[in-house]
Amino acid sequence: MLISTRRSVRSAATRSDTVSANVISLVSAALIVLVPSSISEASSAGLVTFAAVASSMTDREARAIAEAGEIANVVKNSDCFRDFIAKRKLVGTRGRTADEVAEDLRHVSGSVPVEFYFRCLGAMGGCGTAVAYRLPPDPTVYINRAYYRVGAPDFDLYELAGSLAHEAIGHALGGYEHSFDWTPLRDFSVPYSISGASRENDDAFRHCRAPLGFLTAATGPG
Repeated sequence: MLISTRRSVRSAATRSDTVSANVISLVSAALIVLVPSSISEASSAGLVTFAAVASSMTDREARAIAEAGEIANVVKNSDCFRDFIAKRKLVGTRGRTADEVAEDLRHVSGSVPVEFYFRCLGAMGGCGTAVAYRLPPDPTVYINRAYYRVGAPDFDLYELAGSLAHEAIGHALGGYEHSFDWTPLRDFSVPYSISGASRENDDAFRHCRAPLGFLTAATGPG
């Protein structure tokens, strides 16, 4: 059975960058401002629905999925995201140019179920397990609570949006893949170019966070 996973590349320094203060109002305001101004050709841009599976999560986690899903759509359909992907030296594009991939991702739409689970094999210094995974051809995205503890001081709503985008937009709906094990080129696959690449190689979600006004989109629903 093929298992598609996204492994954590976050460091303690990355997590300490999380800003936490009055975020819900800021996230809502950012979404209201960004939707009309940052999405070109909005009528043709696709929207992805992230359907929380209630039996696998708390109400608070379900609200976090809804809010992270909104952020994922805003970023995906922004000019910043499109430009980053179009200029990237991508691998695993299924024969498309980077510009064609960028346009393809803009039009991605559909509904993807999302469930929470918990798995942590490590002790001090990290869990050594996937941040999120799928079991193709099932499109369900499984999010690991070991990394996304909704309500915790270090919970980052924007990072959750990035993981949802990697799995749903890059893999489940976009149909792009990457190697299971790390290789020097994996960061340049389409899913990792969306979110999850190393800081050195950057990715669209990290690149667009400040320009799109999401630096404070940190702690999620109260």
